[in-house]
Amino acid sequence: ALLAAAGGEKKTARKRMAWVEGEDDPFTAAGGLMLDIVAGRKKIDEKARALGERFGAGTIGWRINSYGYLFLENEHPEIAERVFLLNTRLGPEVANTWDSLADSQMALGKTAEAIASFEKVLEIEADNERAKEMIEKLRSEQE
Repeated sequence: ALLAAAGGEKKTARKRMAWVEGEDDPFTAAGGLMLDIVAGRKKIDEKARALGERFGAGTIGWRINSYGYLFLENEHPEIAERVFLLNTRLGPEVANTWDSLADSQMALGKTAEAIASFEKVLEIEADNERAKEMIEKLRSEQE
């Protein structure tokens, strides 16, 4: 359903989501949130926070991150970036949210933004080797 929506197939996406609507499952609930992001709907943060209260912030954050990578791996980096930005707003103290955002920014060629996101990872986890390596790599590519 999500990839159909990302590809502009709104009718197909709605049909597929109708099969699972009403499920009391955090993965399905987060999937509905992703459709809202793809559609450009408002009040996404409010809906995500409500899901976090219902299912647990960590559970929803993990699901949102998984969906972000689904978009990224299926050549929708601009949607992935919006998903990961949402997750950084929901969990600004979680290093992985910033690392994921940096991955989408790299895919979009936003080198300066990716470096800033990796630097945020290091503010949270000073010993994060991947962030250190990626900052060095990205800075060397800028020269």
